[in-house]
Amino acid sequence: VLPPEHTLRKNLIPFGNGLRQCPGEAFARTRYFLYASNLLQRWCFEFPEGKRISCDPRLSENFDISVVIRSKPFYCFAKERI
Repeated sequence: VLPPEHTLRKNLIPFGNGLRQCPGEAFARTRYFLYASNLLQRWCFEFPEGKRISCDPRLSENFDISVVIRSKPFYCFAKERI
């Protein structure tokens, strides 16, 4: 979701590194890609009018930053593509 040159992307190592690296990394990345691409092919996601939020994780008003960076709850509409 973040552009390749983003600072957080360079510092994030979600599957570990070295001898203790997660053996399921390739499987997890493949499954995530298939899941996300399937959703985006079949559905169009939109924010309610006037309720658009920033997707920049550096803005703490939209994200909870602790051990894991996660979005705060928000509403969106999903419309099936024809």
